Amino acid sequence: MHDITLPLAPGMVGWPGDPPLTVDALQSVAAGHPFTLHRISASTHAGTHIDAPRHLFPQGPSIDELDLARLIGVVEVVDVLEVNAIDADILSQRFPRIAPPRILFRTQNSLQRLLDQPQFAASYVALTESAAHWLVNHRVQCVGIDYLSVDRFDDESLTVHRILLAHHVAVLEAVRLYDVAPGRYQMIALPWKLRDMDGSPARVLLFTDREWAALSPARELPP
Repeated sequence: MHDITLPLAPGMVGWPGDPPLTVDALQSVAAGHPFTLHRISASTHAGTHIDAPRHLFPQGPSIDELDLARLIGVVEVVDVLEVNAIDADILSQRFPRIAPPRILFRTQNSLQRLLDQPQFAASYVALTESAAHWLVNHRVQCVGIDYLSVDRFDDESLTVHRILLAHHVAVLEAVRLYDVAPGRYQMIALPWKLRDMDGSPARVLLFTDREWAALSPARELPP
């Protein structure tokens, strides 16, 4: 099993202008309290997260209204390590016949381990408008990228987001794919159930088919 979730912690990389994640200790067993308790404060797009259509469209579904079936099932991890931007031509080369239902892109962002660097890197690899249209036309249900946005940093219109979210493609950002080999996996990506929110941190797990089959409730459980 691969846990491709970026740990949430103070000092982690975040989108410029977003509030940083903070943690306050409210009570501590070590200090004599009956239990330990913390308060956390963060953006709804902190760390590994899922964007809901509400992120850009006021009347779009919120994060608690997403179809979770789009976030669970077969996913293809695709290496696109040689490019500075992912466009439709690249996708057509990778998938000349049928596109998988879900795709996670492993790019130079992973090779440079950008998610582990506290300073934001504006030159990260992202998708282009042509790639977004290709994904919609090929009925891809979920798209993931290994940095904080599927859009380029200089695209203030968030063109890729708008195309994908308008067609209810689940957008999964900041997945940590450093040690994940390209290929087919089973994925579980679950956001917090935040009512009427635009997005949410998520816990994202990948399984090989063998590992996935081992989770079947039909298997014999130990006593």
